[in-house]
Amino acid sequence: MQEGEPKGRELSYVMHENPLIDHRSDLQTPATTKVLLIKQNRVTKVQEHNNKNRIKLRMEINRLMTKME
Repeated sequence: MQEGEPKGRELSYVMHENPLIDHRSDLQTPATTKVLLIKQNRVTKVQEHNNKNRIKLRMEINRLMTKME
């Protein structure tokens, strides 16, 4: 540093060039991830619907079986 220069003048640019900062986390979620989440949500809803139908079917089978006895 030369005499007469304010302290810290040479360091002002260093703060903006930190190679340790990972800027990838600042990006918006990729569209493919959003599509996958939407598809997974649909699959979950279908599975829930199928499970409800299985329960209803089992109950109906049990009802009919007890009627036959």
